[in-house]
Amino acid sequence: MIFYARDTPGVEELMDQHQSRKTEIDARQESFQSVIAMGEELLKRNHYASNEVSFHHNSLSVLSATFSQSTLFPCSLANQLKRL
Repeated sequence: MIFYARDTPGVEELMDQHQSRKTEIDARQESFQSVIAMGEELLKRNHYASNEVSFHHNSLSVLSATFSQSTLFPCSLANQLKRL
């Protein structure tokens, strides 16, 4: 769900929330990469649950890439600031 600020303090609050989430995601990036690498290794070894591993590996890879780009939310905040 996307929240839109109605005033400058609201925008500042959203920016603080975004920064907090981004910091947490960045701190966990190494863990994401470790789990992705483990999934790749399981797939290479033809693990008995390869179908499930593949599904979750792909999902985590997409989510990790989406979070690391993290461009949509700050842009919407910048656009809101321009409207104020």
